[in-house]
Amino acid sequence: MDMSASNADHMKQVNRSVVLNVIRNLGPISKVDIAVRTKLTFATISNIINELYHSNLIMENGYGESNGGRKPVLYGLNPNAYFVIGVELGVSQVSAIITNLEATVITDYSVNTHSSLQSDLVIQQIFDGIDEVIRLSGLDYEKILGIGISSPGPLNLESGIIMKPPNLIGWENVHLRDLVRDRYNIPTFLEKDANAAALAEMWFGSAKGKENVIFVLADEGIGGGVIYQNRIYRGFNHGGGDIGHGTIDVDGPLCNCGNYGCLETLASGLAIVRRVKEEIRRGVKSNLCGIYEGAEGDLTLEVIIDSAKGGDVLAKNILDEAGRYLGIGLATLINFFNPEVIIIGGSVVNNYDSILKTIEEISCKRAFPYYTKGIKIEKSMLGKRAGLIGAASLVLQSFFDYPNKIITE
Repeated sequence: MDMSASNADHMKQVNRSVVLNVIRNLGPISKVDIAVRTKLTFATISNIINELYHSNLIMENGYGESNGGRKPVLYGLNPNAYFVIGVELGVSQVSAIITNLEATVITDYSVNTHSSLQSDLVIQQIFDGIDEVIRLSGLDYEKILGIGISSPGPLNLESGIIMKPPNLIGWENVHLRDLVRDRYNIPTFLEKDANAAALAEMWFGSAKGKENVIFVLADEGIGGGVIYQNRIYRGFNHGGGDIGHGTIDVDGPLCNCGNYGCLETLASGLAIVRRVKEEIRRGVKSNLCGIYEGAEGDLTLEVIIDSAKGGDVLAKNILDEAGRYLGIGLATLINFFNPEVIIIGGSVVNNYDSILKTIEEISCKRAFPYYTKGIKIEKSMLGKRAGLIGAASLVLQSFFDYPNKIITE
């Protein structure tokens, strides 16, 4: 094997990725400015620009200011050159989207599900969702770069297996990635939901431009995702950043994971609903009592949040309690990882802004003071779509790292 040729091919691939990412992030931009940013020679830049242009990945986008000669051509990403599919597997919903290369949603689809459904039935819902967004988009398969899937963990990422999520009954050792890949014959990626959302926020949301990011998913369950130097930090067994199953109260409630007093048992959407029901049974007066007594199943997180916004004391107290526990959990993450920014998403925060102030106050009080300097705690910019955009971002990151299969030489 010719090692010098192999090394040259590798450098060519790296340089293509570097130039394409500069155009993606900073375009419209001229060849001269790309050379300044990348430290590559002008000849190398010109060759790569020519390849990217003829592969339809970039396009001319006007002219820059002249320094005495002809105005330089500016180049920008062609966002509709290719598309990606994102799928989110949740406890109560399956969703799918198609986006372009800038994560602009072209078509979307969602269907309610239930944690008690057998995994094969939910997998069929996933197939239906993918089929529907492809049908609605009218795209040919050749235009679709890949499928990304966001799922609750734990996962075996090497094998593409969903291991045994605490809140998904019957999902043990499910080879979801391969099932989807084999059906559509398209590159498929599987990632933990909070990791995918963290990636989305770094690429397109509240943490854009940051290299060290933590995303906390406060939804029916609680998860955490860590970005370290622009990459997902997964840990040895892919459980890095899983804040939801850190012990907060040694005498707390039993968690679905088998431990007691996990943050998820104290501050998740499921925990908030449970706590409200407990207080009503204890005789605490609330506008929610009538709903609970009429049909217990109608007492949902959304109803509790609406009641808190309307001034119900019990609902507000329980949500504040959840915010305090979340703040304690975040303080531990700050001490461990010391990120630039912590993004909080999920239905608990997306629908109840007041909880964010409580979380921020408690986390800053509980964390080591020096480590909190300059750290920002912000609500997710992507909201309910963070997981879906994250799933799409898995494909986009792989493509922008290795665009060579598309390049026409």
